[in-house]
Amino acid sequence: MFMSNLIGVGEASGNLDDALGEVATAYERDTDETMRTLSSLLEPVMILVMGLVVGFVVMAMLLPVFEINVMAR
Repeated sequence: MFMSNLIGVGEASGNLDDALGEVATAYERDTDETMRTLSSLLEPVMILVMGLVVGFVVMAMLLPVFEINVMAR
C-alpha cells in the first residue's frame, strides 16, 4: 500500500525515478533483513543436522566393533 502511494506521488510530481529508487531501497532493506533472520534461524538447524549425521557415522563404525567384542566373550 505504501509503495503504491509513493509511486503515485512520484508520478504526480514528475519525480518517478526518485520514487522508484526509494521503493527499490525499501524492498532491498526488507529483503536483507529477511535473509539475515532466515540465516540466523537456519544456522542452528544445520549444525544439529550435521551433528546427527556425524553421530550416525560414528555409531555405524563402532557398533560392529562392540558386536564383535560381545561375540568374543
